[in-house]
Amino acid sequence: MRYGSDCSSVGTSCASGRAKPLPICAMSADFAEQVTQREHDDVLGAISSSAQAELQQVEAALRRLASGRYTTCAVCGEDIEPERLAAVPYTDRCRTCAEGGRRAAGRDGRG
Repeated sequence: MRYGSDCSSVGTSCASGRAKPLPICAMSADFAEQVTQREHDDVLGAISSSAQAELQQVEAALRRLASGRYTTCAVCGEDIEPERLAAVPYTDRCRTCAEGGRRAAGRDGRG
């Protein structure tokens, strides 16, 4: 353990009965910084995964657009509401199917 100018003090202790600061090493600050960095890395990883999933959905929507199926629900085959497509342009389900109101009838629901 290092003691010195990069240490702070917490608590008191002294054999003579007189209060004396107990040092906290800079390693504690390093550890806290490492924990914070790991949390940041986890958040960035989650954002990256989310962005990749959204990109895959956009690519699937472009394939549906090219094949003429962009406005057709992948679950029930009905038209997807224009308002829904405006709000979520990469959706492959109508509002009812997205909310779980219909079950796939022989289709896996993927676009």
